[in-house]
Amino acid sequence: QLTPILVLLVKCDKTNNMLDASHYASNTMNRVKAKLHEMLQKDEEFDATAIEELAPTAWTSLKKSIEEVKNPFQACRKIHKLLQSVTVHAKSLMTSFGPDVTLYHGETLLQMAQRWQKLEK
Repeated sequence: QLTPILVLLVKCDKTNNMLDASHYASNTMNRVKAKLHEMLQKDEEFDATAIEELAPTAWTSLKKSIEEVKNPFQACRKIHKLLQSVTVHAKSLMTSFGPDVTLYHGETLLQMAQRWQKLEK
């Protein structure tokens, strides 16, 4: 038995495109991704126009987050440097204690290091 919201989605004409034709949703997602990529590659602080484009709903939490980021390119650089620092530290731990040391939920130091290295790329 379907929940009422699913019944509504199945019966609603306006949602048929999303339910029946995945190309409509994927085209929309690709346009959004391209726009976000374009905006996040700029090495400049977000201005009022950029904030309006990124947060057209004017959600307070989203606007505050965008304002906190300031310059997305520099923020990404900072994050990348932090990821590099984590991977260097993980390698150091493996040198000191060995790669097979068991961590949280049975993960080894080697597995942890590999996971962080994937993020670093």
